[in-house]
Amino acid sequence: MDPLVVAHAVAGTLALLSMWVPLFARKGGRAHRIGGRVYVAAMLGVVILALIVCAQRLTDGVPGNDEMAWFLSLIAVLAGSSTWFGWATSAQRRTVQSYHWWIPIAALGAGAAGVVFGMMRGVPLVIVFGALTLALAWAQLAVLRRGWPAGRARIGEHLGAMIAACISTITAFAVVNQGLVPSIVRPWLPPMVVWLLPTMVGVPFIVILRGRYR
Repeated sequence: MDPLVVAHAVAGTLALLSMWVPLFARKGGRAHRIGGRVYVAAMLGVVILALIVCAQRLTDGVPGNDEMAWFLSLIAVLAGSSTWFGWATSAQRRTVQSYHWWIPIAALGAGAAGVVFGMMRGVPLVIVFGALTLALAWAQLAVLRRGWPAGRARIGEHLGAMIAACISTITAFAVVNQGLVPSIVRPWLPPMVVWLLPTMVGVPFIVILRGRYR
């Protein structure tokens, strides 16, 4: 097996297990901080390795790999951008404004490319996640343009970004492990539903939290 894929799977498993600690631990407490750091470190590995593997598949000359590689690379960009934003807003890190604009700008470009690719190949899932990447990147750029959030607004941005990162983590896990769905359930649970369900459930929570902490 490809060592990169194995390393990606190990980092992904660590991210999937550790993300529940900061989600449910007392906010600001020791468990929340340590769990959050483990999750951010694991996601850094997940995103870097995922982008390398996807780049290999997009350039291997096998057209059948391209759709899934684009889809997974968009999830990686969503996860990476959300994790960075969640980390950056976990404290008053105003200095990140001066050198981290490139992250949402890169996500904006990736989202646009995903939409174009999805429309050219007729792949609705890539179009949807390309549009989600565009929307997320635009929202992050809007925050940076307004000035670094403070007070309750900062907490809202932090919670929203980290939930978005967790959605990406769960989505990636669902896509890679869809073969584990029992055959008796598959007729009532098509792959498209499995892939979109984390987003459909999680996005309303993000909207509610950001509104609550404004």
